[in-house]
Amino acid sequence: METEDTDVAKDSLAAHSVFVADLDGPAKPADDADHPDIRSGISNFLGLFRKRVLQSNTYQLARKFVQNGVADLEVGDESTAATAMSAYAVLKKACDAIKSDRLELTKPFDDLKTGLIVEANTFIRPIQFAMDKLGRRVTNWHEAERALAATTQKEAEERARNQHEAAAAEARRIGVPVPPTPKVEVGGPSKTIRTTQGSGTIARRWHYEITDPTLVPREFCVPAHGLIRDAVDAGARDIPGVRIYDDTSLSMKGGA
Repeated sequence: METEDTDVAKDSLAAHSVFVADLDGPAKPADDADHPDIRSGISNFLGLFRKRVLQSNTYQLARKFVQNGVADLEVGDESTAATAMSAYAVLKKACDAIKSDRLELTKPFDDLKTGLIVEANTFIRPIQFAMDKLGRRVTNWHEAERALAATTQKEAEERARNQHEAAAAEARRIGVPVPPTPKVEVGGPSKTIRTTQGSGTIARRWHYEITDPTLVPREFCVPAHGLIRDAVDAGARDIPGVRIYDDTSLSMKGGA
């Protein structure tokens, strides 16, 4: 009489057969008609962006300044410094305007990207859950097989050692050369599992967890840039192992 476990095993085997049939079957090609012509849309947006920039008086003035060599303007007194700052302001306004146009045009794409990520995750999440569960089953099986192979290897080595010791003792008793120690190799599970859908490799990796930062050796520590920056901003000018220096930069505020 068949037991309930036998029925469960048959059901599992039947389901496995269905999965194998699906996996070996041809993949359904994607229908190109379902996909919008994204390249055309991107090209149109790039054209719109170029048109807006080229029609901007701010850009055209900055472009004229650059073509006339404004970057080589000599600064030797307050008057020429003021002229250079005025030109700098024109160039900065052009850059800011171009960036503003770019952000205005790309904002809808940012919203679209966020929406697509959320929508994609609703499809991916249950599939990823199944992948993770299947993956754990495979790795758990592999770990159990590896542990079994290690135990079998140890037992085989013990038997071989005992047999060699007995053979060595007998060889010495009858005055013949002692036979060499035999090598015992018990094969474990393969690291690579090949299927019709591709090959999966099972790898063991070591991980770490910091339990007491004060005990970590100095060679595994790096300076805390954020703490150094805060100290320098607070007025520190001498920190062992750190070169503290200054430089000069230019910032521009709105003009008349």
